Amino acid sequence: MPDTIIVPLDGSDSAERALGLAAVVADRTGAEVVVLTARQGGVVVDPKAYLTEVAEAAGIANPRPVVIDDRLAASAIVLVASEARDPAVCMTTHARGGPGHALFGSVAEETLGRAAAPILLVGPRMPVGVPELRHLVVCLDGSDVASAIIPSVSAWARALGIDVTLVNVFDPEQPVDLEQVANDLEADCGPVAWKSLSGRNAADAIVDFAAARPGTLLALTSHGRTGLARLAIGSVTMAVVRNATCPILTVRPSGLE
Repeated sequence: MPDTIIVPLDGSDSAERALGLAAVVADRTGAEVVVLTARQGGVVVDPKAYLTEVAEAAGIANPRPVVIDDRLAASAIVLVASEARDPAVCMTTHARGGPGHALFGSVAEETLGRAAAPILLVGPRMPVGVPELRHLVVCLDGSDVASAIIPSVSAWARALGIDVTLVNVFDPEQPVDLEQVANDLEADCGPVAWKSLSGRNAADAIVDFAAARPGTLLALTSHGRTGLARLAIGSVTMAVVRNATCPILTVRPSGLE
């Protein structure tokens, strides 16, 4: 579980939407919140004062403002995360779409590709405000990469005080024994529910399931790649971020390049 939550801000209302989620997670885990900005270019006259003011207005106690003038946003996030104790990043993404265009905003995409820390994402359709967190819904697809999120699940669930549900969209080529995974998890985090979803489009099925369960935090694995291999981040993950009305926790498996 994170001891440090890093929230990148750029002076925009859009970026500040991540503060409500960071406040909830910090309150439940006792983590320190670092509010970070980089290369403001004059957008904010007094960056540290701005960072402290907006964080406190969001209900974050004792935020630590960090200003890095000599790096672009993603590089600054990766640097701060590499120096922090058990970090997690909490940020918004525009999750843009369209032919040939990344579904993630460029900073979020680059951060996913470079940072080893878990990343909490607030997508464009998530309502403004402080989210309720009552359910951790873990998405599996039968792959080893997706299953790599399992070791992180029980720690997040215990620290946040929320229940766990495992879901997958049924694929006969990659069946998932959700009941067995649930049984394995129960020793660490109590009763675990599971459900196999149906539908031709996995992302839509996941988004609809989460929308029907207010207070959901979706958990998915990111492949941790970017650049020309950006789609290896996962088309399902990108589509879920673009359309979900709840926050999303992405975990990068160790050892992936």
